[in-house]
Amino acid sequence: MCIAGGFPLLRLKLPEDRALVLQSFEQIEKIFEAPELANLRNFAKAELERLQNRWDHLAEHHGYTQAFAAEINAAEEETALAKNLVYTPAKTITGIAAKLHCIIGIHDAFCDESPAPWPELLELLEDLIRLGSADEFAPATCGCSMNHADETFSELIISSGNCAVDFNSSKKPFD
Repeated sequence: MCIAGGFPLLRLKLPEDRALVLQSFEQIEKIFEAPELANLRNFAKAELERLQNRWDHLAEHHGYTQAFAAEINAAEEETALAKNLVYTPAKTITGIAAKLHCIIGIHDAFCDESPAPWPELLELLEDLIRLGSADEFAPATCGCSMNHADETFSELIISSGNCAVDFNSSKKPFD
């Protein structure tokens, strides 16, 4: 929220043109823990609280709070849908490829930096897509929405659109 001047934080000027940035009451307590710094600690806490109240007021006034809550809600719903997809038994190679694609997409969306065999998983996904065919799709066996193009299924959309595989394209899905 640029209107509020960014997240609430205190910037303390130190000697030699250095600065210390504090963003929480815990940090203030730790930095000013000595009894002789009580006045400075109380002032810093009051100032951070003033900045936080200003942030909260502007966030509510400009709709940021509601938008952020809606974004969290959508992410939770997407995660639930993806989990449901992953634990629903696949009936075709294409279904397996769709599930794998969704897992890769969700992992990437959350920027999870845990070590995973991504090149191998991507290769596996490409193999499944190559072996599968769009003819295997049947609306009765797939809980996902289908997009029609020239009377054939060209795309399987999973969750909120973050996971899509175009089975009619010669382009690799992650190029």
